[in-house]
Amino acid sequence: GISECSPDIVLSSTGVRQTAAGWCKDSAGNVSYATAAVNIDLTIPVLAFSRTEPNINNWNNTDVTIHFTCSNGLSGIENCPGDIILGGEGYNLSISTGVRDYAGNLSSITITGINIDKTGPVIHISSPVAGLIFTAAKDKINIAFKVQDNLDSVPQTEAFLVELEDKGAPIGSWPSKI
Repeated sequence: GISECSPDIVLSSTGVRQTAAGWCKDSAGNVSYATAAVNIDLTIPVLAFSRTEPNINNWNNTDVTIHFTCSNGLSGIENCPGDIILGGEGYNLSISTGVRDYAGNLSSITITGINIDKTGPVIHISSPVAGLIFTAAKDKINIAFKVQDNLDSVPQTEAFLVELEDKGAPIGSWPSKI
């Protein structure tokens, strides 16, 4: 049987090839020695991203690609997320993902504030009615319209141009048509 052993050794700090040595002696006086080398990685991996740059108003009018880079100085990266492409429209979109190293340490990230609007604003002209014919140098035209955007959080824009007067056209030209 075993009569005596060296005391336990606790390795608790991050490091590569840390060694722990020990011995045991049996009742007959035989001694055996052993050394173990271990790697300890207590550091979470680094997860960084880059994305399609928005315009000055923090909006994109195309798909947004988010690219990830991962690093870990000790055990290495087990899985780094691939590119994520957001193609749908929306305000303050977000995505979450994570990375794990070979020691099992996990790092996660949530990216928020992604705004995608691929639809142009719509202009509704209520006056004059399409197809009316106006005579140059004779008729005055009142124009009324409103502009709406599918993702704009501000109220719609409306305008009314009181009068537009054609000061004439060269002789022999046809009347304008709106």
